[in-house]
Amino acid sequence: MGFWKWFMRKMFPWALLGLIVIILVVSMVLAGRFPQFSCIICAGGFLLGLILFAYGQYKQDRWLFDSIKPSSGSNEDKPHIPEKRGSDGMNVTERKLFEALKRIGLDPIPQYGVGQCTIDFAFPENYWAFEVNGPEHNTPEGRERDKRRWQFLTHTDPPWKVKNFSAKRVYYHPDQVAREIKRILEEYPEGGRDNSTW
Repeated sequence: MGFWKWFMRKMFPWALLGLIVIILVVSMVLAGRFPQFSCIICAGGFLLGLILFAYGQYKQDRWLFDSIKPSSGSNEDKPHIPEKRGSDGMNVTERKLFEALKRIGLDPIPQYGVGQCTIDFAFPENYWAFEVNGPEHNTPEGRERDKRRWQFLTHTDPPWKVKNFSAKRVYYHPDQVAREIKRILEEYPEGGRDNSTW
């Protein structure tokens, strides 16, 4: 989306307000109630501030949406905001899934270490690993890193079963993902399928 198109869509009320202020100031100057030089400085400063504010908002929106690759499903129009990790090692999205899993009686171990890897949610009693993948996993470096992790986890003794979920889906539908994890654990308590199919 171009700047001016975005400006008219999201900043039109502010632009209208700015236009009204400028018209009022100009009319005051013409009526002789306001010094002309002060009026020009006031109107110009207000207009410049409005444009800078709008451009800053535009750049922030572009950074957010350009940094996100849409995933499949009904959430393509919803952004997933990059998140910081808390003291428990989980970010907001992971915490939402953790709480959803707890609500349906599951007891995963978050941020579980296996050798050189950290699993987002582990069920070590039957070697299931569930990963929440944000936009950073869609980069070439992220895909290569995930491939190395997958190769390591699936070649331990005994091997881990790995299932990935998009962070966007987890963020907007944590209960749905939790139910899917429960179904997988019930249907395949010891794996039951080759890892390459997950």
